[in-house]
Amino acid sequence: HSVFTIKDNEVVPIRVDELKVGDVLVLAKELPNVEEDIEISLIDIVKDLENVYIQFDYPYMNKDWRRRKSAPLSYVIENDIEIPSNATLRIGSGRAVPVSIPVDERFVKILGYYLAEGHMDDNRIVFSFGKHEKAYIDEVVDYFKGLGLNPKVYDKGSAVQIEINSKPIVEPFKSLGVGCKAREKRIPSLVYSLPDSLKVEFLRGYFNGDGNLYVNPKHSTFQLTAVSCNRELINDLAMLLLQLGVIGHYNVEKIAGHTIEKTGQFLDDSVAYMLKVTNPDAIARLKMMAKVIREKKKPPIDELIPAP
Repeated sequence: HSVFTIKDNEVVPIRVDELKVGDVLVLAKELPNVEEDIEISLIDIVKDLENVYIQFDYPYMNKDWRRRKSAPLSYVIENDIEIPSNATLRIGSGRAVPVSIPVDERFVKILGYYLAEGHMDDNRIVFSFGKHEKAYIDEVVDYFKGLGLNPKVYDKGSAVQIEINSKPIVEPFKSLGVGCKAREKRIPSLVYSLPDSLKVEFLRGYFNGDGNLYVNPKHSTFQLTAVSCNRELINDLAMLLLQLGVIGHYNVEKIAGHTIEKTGQFLDDSVAYMLKVTNPDAIARLKMMAKVIREKKKPPIDELIPAP
């Protein structure tokens, strides 16, 4: 495919196989946003599963359903019964959860925590944090409690695991395409269409869970770093940052075999993909640190040279 370069002070396409050492590549400084208000309907996601029940007050013909204020979701759909927004649903004897989940600041931050520190199977989602990360642990626990669930918290020595046993919650996470294991994870497409404020909250969740912030005020050096064995996930992060006008610097490193402290899992020698943000104003825009006050200096070169 083609990329873009500068020729005679104009931006022109050039085939990749025609590039030569020293050619200038033109990259996007910022990607456009297509923002949407989104709510996740659990009904649409779980309606084809077995033993799904909807719970709300309705004069059903069946006495047991009427007494329990609960009926099979399939019956309600087949009979075109209107489902109120405050209804809940459950699968089998599991806990009931709301029929829809708003894609708000809390949800997208949980999504960021999941991509950084989570994994799931068919019936549960698990988050792993260091024991010192109490604020993050509390955020995750409080969020799922707010959905009517009972997260289980396990002490793993220097780490803490949070387990959410709820198929009605696992299913929407799967439908978003976030992936179940580290090498499968991707940023869901819906995140790219969210308002900037929600993109920032998502990234805060991710960097809180799996990022590192290095600050050396003495030398005015700052670095926000994400490292992953998953190249596609790092590429997704770079794309999302560009939508916010933040440029990440890409790097690849070889990592020797080691044990993950939080989970006790041993990883063989591997390749790690790294994304670094070094502009302090950009890091502050991501709410990862307070805005840096510096002496007035020359603006970046890309602000001095007009676009062709």
